[in-house]
Amino acid sequence: ISVIGLGKLGLPMAVCFATKGIPTIGIDKNPATVSAVNNGKAPFYEPHLQSMLTASRATLTASTDFATAINQSDVSFFLVPTPSFKTGGFSDSYLQLALTNLARELKTSSKPYHLFVISSTVMPGTIDNNLIPLIEKESGRKLNQGFGICYNPEFIALGSVIKNLLNPDILLIGESNPMDGKNLEKL
Repeated sequence: ISVIGLGKLGLPMAVCFATKGIPTIGIDKNPATVSAVNNGKAPFYEPHLQSMLTASRATLTASTDFATAINQSDVSFFLVPTPSFKTGGFSDSYLQLALTNLARELKTSSKPYHLFVISSTVMPGTIDNNLIPLIEKESGRKLNQGFGICYNPEFIALGSVIKNLLNPDILLIGESNPMDGKNLEKL
């Protein structure tokens, strides 16, 4: 799998998958964050993060190259910032930028299918109205034919991110097709 965004939610998610033995690629635009992760040093404090990062050195790598996510994984989780507006909504600009980069890489890839999992907080309608059309335009593929998309928001709090990821109270999966939902559920 790949995790796009190695911030306070993305990196803990990446180490949780990696410590379970799942080969995981973390993608972040910040070279200092990527370097820290590749050197086994947590770039911020979150309980258990450093010990799990150390334990996942064999299964977790980090890169600034979006092509790596497409070429070396079948599923990409997006945990990029979605800042809130004063009006109560959320900006999806960072999410659109990250999806544009991956969709463009998918366009030139020979792989038949890739699953995009949106874990960042978005407003109702964002995926159908903004994100799916963006991926279709940039990848030249159609939903459920060359890619799938799921919505899997995380219900976690800073200071207990890893605990909440490993022992969730609830999992929510919105799916573009049943196969993708079942595969995400297995993960």
